[in-house]
Formats: sequence, structure tokens, C-alpha cells
Amino acid sequence: MRLWHRADDKFDQPRMSAYFHVSLPGIEDSPEAFVAADMLTLMIHDRLQDRVRYPAELASLNAGLDVVGQHTCLSLTFDGFDCKLPRLVQAYFSAVADFELDPARFHKVKEKRLKDLKNYGLKPGRQARSLLHQLLKRREASESSKIAALEAMEPETLTQFARAAWQGAAHVEGLIIGNVTAEEALDMGASVREAFKKSAPVAAEAFPKKEIAVVPPGDTRFALAAQNPEEGTNVVYVYYQHGVCTHDNRAVSLLVHQLIGEKLFDQLRTKEQLGYVASGSLETLYDVGGFRVTVESAFHSPKFVEERIDAFLLGFPKQVLTMDDAEFTKTRRSLVDSVLTMDVSLSAEADRHWTHVSNQKYQFYRGQIIAGLIDGVSKKEVVEWLEANLAPIAAAPNARRVTIHVHGKNHPLDAADMGAESGGQNALGADDVAALKKSWGYHPAQGDPTRVPELEMPPESMARLSNTDVDAARRKAEA
Repeated sequence: MRLWHRADDKFDQPRMSAYFHVSLPGIEDSPEAFVAADMLTLMIHDRLQDRVRYPAELASLNAGLDVVGQHTCLSLTFDGFDCKLPRLVQAYFSAVADFELDPARFHKVKEKRLKDLKNYGLKPGRQARSLLHQLLKRREASESSKIAALEAMEPETLTQFARAAWQGAAHVEGLIIGNVTAEEALDMGASVREAFKKSAPVAAEAFPKKEIAVVPPGDTRFALAAQNPEEGTNVVYVYYQHGVCTHDNRAVSLLVHQLIGEKLFDQLRTKEQLGYVASGSLETLYDVGGFRVTVESAFHSPKFVEERIDAFLLGFPKQVLTMDDAEFTKTRRSLVDSVLTMDVSLSAEADRHWTHVSNQKYQFYRGQIIAGLIDGVSKKEVVEWLEANLAPIAAAPNARRVTIHVHGKNHPLDAADMGAESGGQNALGADDVAALKKSWGYHPAQGDPTRVPELEMPPESMARLSNTDVDAARRKAEA
């Protein structure tokens, strides 16, 4: 178990946030294990609803329990008044450790979960996003395979899964922040450890790996019919992968996002009126960076929409190049200010710290480091990055792109969409995902749960802007 603690010295409120990740190597890489872990969290919520969750909500206490990390661990999050929160934490961990299942409630929860899974992909935007995540994440399964696994699940199966996963090897990493002393945090940690008295530590080589597939240079294309036959909307989902995140490429990609967002919406949505959804945003998965452009349209074919997306991406570097220097500097400065924005609440500060704990890189001053780098990014660097990493493949042959077309009934999928007219190569379908990502290979898993690296300190200029005492932080790190 590794426990992080910070006593609140900003907000002066009787509140606390406590976040925990429980790594469970016993969760296998299969649809059956994925839905079992999901059902475990739902059954715990259901079991605690009347006697714990409802009274907690009345007392302004919040609790969350989810499966995260490509189905490798349970996430338990708590927030509320410090005098009551430890009891809520203990109730949840005890409920998982002493898992009991009511067969009648199991079937009710299972029925609702099946309905949710079947409804999820009815929106074509979700269908496209789900396919991309199946392609990129090593441990991910299709919605149809999860539905089949859940339909076959019986109460005894879930009970056996819960006991095997929880009583096997387990590792807990937690963050406790707020109106709480180090001794009180350790006491809470001890109560959490009590829930693992039957569990063994996780061996260094046995920690589950959260890996992302390496998209090769070129354009990997998919064409799908909308899951809902009555859906008229088409979706074009264009994803560019930029590799493992570093401070430098984070700085450039954040500035690109700041520059491109409104202009993309203005061109594709407002001026060209391609559809009612047109957006561009960063798509970072387990510290592997990327960027996606999404357009949903009921009026134009996916082929036409993609052509307009490519035209915008091809012309955008010139827009940046001809941008007034003062406007570019103002945009860059605005981004720096945004990155350095002070936390507005204890929960916001907890979320920020938890980002760096949960990714197991422990870069607690990453925002300030990146802000300093953003301040030095030139217009030329942005243009060169755009031309190499966010342009049509014809103009940037080494860019790593995945294009997904989802066809609604207004522009049904046909043989032409699956063939060479769809971008110079045969488009793939959902059944091709497993073999494809296996042939691609994977980026090295980011973060190391077995060690805490030396803390990176922020530059003096950014530390002053964010009121950070670098000397005090350094002394604390050395201690």
C-alpha cells in the first residue's frame, strides 16, 4: 500500500477528499472478467444504497466506485466532512471485502446494466468512440461481447469472481487531502488495509499493464453501419496519434488545441454547416497523446464531410502562420494563465493531485513545468508540428491516423464505402480490430507503480506566478 497525504492550508474548511485505486491482477483480460468487475461495483452500490449511500448523501458525503485502468483496478473516491468520511470509506471497503450477493437484486441490476449496454452504441458518436477505444486499448472488448458475457452471467459466477479477485494479490494507492493530520490519514489507511488481510502483495512483475496500441504511419480506415437502423446521422471520427507524452509535446499540443478549437467549429459548423456537432480536441489515453476531430451530420455523406475536414486541416497551418504576432502571443499567454489557474476548491486540488498519483508518474508540478514551456513555443514550431502531425496523409505521410465513418440510414454503407473510393484502401470493420492492434504492437506502459521518481521542480518564473514556494517543496521532497 502507498498512501499520499496533504493537510489543507488553503481553504480552511472541515472537509476531506480520499481517493483510492486498488490494483487487482486477478481480473483477467476477457469480456467475462470485464463485466464481472463492472457488476461487482454496481452490486456494492445497490447493497449500500439504503443503509449507507442515502444517509451519506443527506450528510453531504459523496462516494464513487468504478472499474478503471482498462479493467485492471477498482477506483473508490470519497468527499465530504472530515468527521464522517472515514466511516464511509470503511463501509465501502468492508462491503467489497465481505461481498454478499442477493440473487433477486442481482437479476434486477443485471437487467438494467444490459439495457444500458445495448443502448450505449445507439448513438453513432458513441459507436465510433467505442470502436476507437477497442482499437487502441490492449484490454478492451466490444460492446456485443460484453453483452453476451453479461447475459450468460449467474449470481454464483459473480460471487466467485469477487472473492478470487479481492483475496488474490492486491495493491492499494491512495490520496487523502483536507482537514486531516498525517496520523489521522495513517489511521484511515490502516482501516483500508484491514480489508485486505486475506490478500497478498502484488509482485513487481505482476502489476497489470495499461498499454495503448501503436498506430502506424498512414491512414487506417473503418466504415460501419449505424447500430440503430433508424438513425439518420452519420459520424466522421478522425484520430491522430502523437506518441508517448513528454513535457515538450504536451506544451505544443495544448497550444494547438487552444488555437484550433474555435476556428474548427466556426469553419465546419457555422460557415459550412456540415452538421450540428463539429469539434476538435485532445485525446490522451494513458499518457499517449493524440488529437481527434468529430463531425456528426445528417445532411452530408461521410466521404464529403471527411473531405471538408481534410481541407480545413490542410489550410490551418497557413492560418497560424499569417496570424498577427500580437494575437498569437495573447493566445499563448491566455493558455499559460489557464494552466496556472488556482484551484477553486479542495476537491479541485484533490483531483489535480490524483491525476499525477493515478497515472503513477507523480509529476505534481507538471502544470507549472508545461506552462513554462508553452511560454516559449513559437509560431514556427506550431506550424511545423501541424504540418507533420495534424494534416491529411497526402500532405503528411508519416502522420499516424485512424478514420472512422459511421453511416446512418440517410447515407447507407455500400460497397464503394468499403473499397478504394473510401480513401485509397479497403476500409475495415469492427471484426478486424483484435487482429489489427495485435499486429501493431503497443507503446510501453506509462508510469511505474513500484517506485516514486525524484520530484521535478517547476521553473522559478512559473512558481512565482502560481505562488509556489519551490524551496519549501524541495525540502519536503528531500524529507
